[in-house]
Amino acid sequence: MRKIATLAAGAMLFASVAFAGSQNDAGCGVGSLIFKNNDMGAQILAATTNGTFGNQTFGITTGTLGCTASGNLSQSTRADVERAQKNFVNVNYRNLSRDMAQGQGEYLTSLAALLGCSPDATASFGKMTQKNYSQLFPGKTAEPNQVLGALKLDVKKDAALSRSCTLI
Repeated sequence: MRKIATLAAGAMLFASVAFAGSQNDAGCGVGSLIFKNNDMGAQILAATTNGTFGNQTFGITTGTLGCTASGNLSQSTRADVERAQKNFVNVNYRNLSRDMAQGQGEYLTSLAALLGCSPDATASFGKMTQKNYSQLFPGKTAEPNQVLGALKLDVKKDAALSRSCTLI
């Protein structure tokens, strides 16, 4: 019975993707198509769903799932961009920490896209986060917004990344 309920819930989840909605604070992806409200609870669920399914990178790259290949955030206001970046880091903090320590990963790639980094700069971005990991995460007291701020400063200091990452 549980298997049937799980399958039915999964089918409803994927069927709801067909009803595409507008961009919200969690960015593009399956979660944003399912959870369309722009309140905090819905955005946390949207960002978590996007992270769980790992679909934002795919959507941004292919221009699907409510994303455009050129990046939706580049056409947003500065406040909207910063809010989307903060939401993403807050919701995906642990996974980002892991990816930054490794210098690669889907969450790190998605963050690079949210910072406006060109696809060519993603590998350099990952290497920079790995190299500066102990400064970005100075112990267990590091807060997500502090990590994001420090990360943006590091990107600005790097000549190549500061040219390639346009939304810092």
